Amino acid sequence: MKRILIPLEVILIFISFSYLGTHKSIYSLIDNTEYKIVNNELYYVKENTKENYSSNISIIERDHVNNKEELYSMFYTVLNNGYNIYSFKCSHNYNCLTDIDKIDQDILSTYNQLINPKNSFKSIKTSYTTDKNITLNVEKKYTDEELERIDKEIDRLIIALRINNYSDIKDKIKVFHDYIADHNTYDSVRAETGESEYNSNSAIGALFEGMAVCDAYADTLAFFLDKLDIENVKITNDEHVWNLVKLNNTWYHIDLTWDDPIYSNGTELTIHDYFLITTDELLEKNDEKHYFDETIYDFVK
Repeated sequence: MKRILIPLEVILIFISFSYLGTHKSIYSLIDNTEYKIVNNELYYVKENTKENYSSNISIIERDHVNNKEELYSMFYTVLNNGYNIYSFKCSHNYNCLTDIDKIDQDILSTYNQLINPKNSFKSIKTSYTTDKNITLNVEKKYTDEELERIDKEIDRLIIALRINNYSDIKDKIKVFHDYIADHNTYDSVRAETGESEYNSNSAIGALFEGMAVCDAYADTLAFFLDKLDIENVKITNDEHVWNLVKLNNTWYHIDLTWDDPIYSNGTELTIHDYFLITTDELLEKNDEKHYFDETIYDFVK
């Protein structure tokens, strides 16, 4: 069965220095690039934020944090806003450098599933000064060129599959769900080794190469759902990732990976065992792979 989550690399680079107690960041200006002014600094931003559904994550709208909870919320805010680079401070009474040194990569990986896939990160480089000025440099998972390619392909498929001919939103999702399952093979090489000749851990692999692991299935469906303005996030644990979709004020689970199984005789068949099922229905399956952090995903009922 396909039960793989390629871990996202989080690089923490710690630089301890001080310029007379001050810290300045230098930003290059690029023509025709969209910027946002935050705390008198310019930040390159892609306006693709998602609503925050978790009551245990806060949006930080100031340039400093006061405790560990706010530190993690600052990471989430930076990622959700799509910043490539962002600087903030720790308050005088909070020794945040110790917490940064012990940052929980699993939590950051979970944040990656809660944000727009256009803003998802490949790595985060964190630097700081001795006077507790923190700078985050975010390397995105997808390049601008890849995002444009994905966007055009999703548009093409919506037309080719006649998605808009269906009045029921569940039918729209099902048609796309079945297309992706029918046109992809699970990349068992990447699942077993962590490496592959294919881009099977991204939507590029699922949309253009016909090879995918769960990251690719989930990202591709998320791009499609966003295109249709359907509320959604991805849900994850340390082994797997799948999708959550909000319809009529209820959250439903979709696991495209497990709906595209490979049988022992090599046969591939699209099924709907994990298509728009409730959390109760998911847990009743008791498959030991669809668990999740209920403190972060506290909105899933």
